[in-house]
Parts: sequence; C-alpha cells; structure tokens
Amino acid sequence: MKKRLRQLWEKIGLPIVGYGLLLLICLLVVGAFVLLGSGILALLGLQYRSVGSLFLFLIAAGILDIPIDIFFSALPRALVSLGWLNETWARVFKFVCGILLTMLELLVVDWFMDSITATPLAVCGVAVCFEVIDVLLDKAGGGKDGGAGMDDPQDD
Repeated sequence: MKKRLRQLWEKIGLPIVGYGLLLLICLLVVGAFVLLGSGILALLGLQYRSVGSLFLFLIAAGILDIPIDIFFSALPRALVSLGWLNETWARVFKFVCGILLTMLELLVVDWFMDSITATPLAVCGVAVCFEVIDVLLDKAGGGKDGGAGMDDPQDD
C-alpha cells in the first residue's frame, strides 16, 4: 500500500506541487513588475481604477499590437529589398513607426476603457518604453539587424 501511495505521489502529487510553485513564482515576478511599472506609469500620468484594469489595458494593447506588428515588421525589409531605404534608415523607420503605432494603439484602448485615463505624456512614454524593449528583445533573440527585420540572404 505504501509503495502504491508513493508511486501515486511521484506521478501526480510532485508535478502538481512543482507546477504550483512555478506558477506562484511567475505570478510574484509579474506582480512585482506590474507594481513597479504602475508606479512609473502613474508618474507619467496614467491613471487607473484598479490593478486589474491596468492588466486589462496592457493585455488589450498587446492583442491589438499583434496584427499591426506583423505587418509593420515586414515593411522595413520590403523597403530595403526595393532599394528605397538602406538598413540604417530601415531600423530608424521601424523604431519611429513602432512608437507611433504603439501610441495609436494605446490611445484606441484608452478611448474604449473608462477605467483608464492616459495623458499624452503617459502614452508617449509607454510607447517609447515598449519600443525600446522590443528592440532589446530583437537583439537578444539573435537578430543581427537590431530589430529592423533585415537578414542576410545567405542565411535563408
């Protein structure tokens, strides 16, 4: 009987406890970032009624960002391949377009959410922060282009 309980614990109990602890750690890290980020956003002028509305605001902006980012991450590569931009200007173009489109997305989400009030300074600050994070993630992901979406044709 003890052997069977031990096997059951190893197959079911330990994974549940392990995944539960992992989920708790992830929630604590995300919570710390949200609390830290919400302080910065409050300094920039973003006002929200609850942390839940802030989460919803960021999630809605992220969902709205996906199709727009897919299109506009390919645009600099297309302009380089057509010869209209060189790679340096393509990076600048992607960075500026990213900021402007993120600002537009945040303003649209702000328009539809009554629980969030974003000042233009807050929208601009958040958009710049998001785009800098996007460029850093592109670089960390192994992109040689610094986030412009251009690779060497030999790599394909």
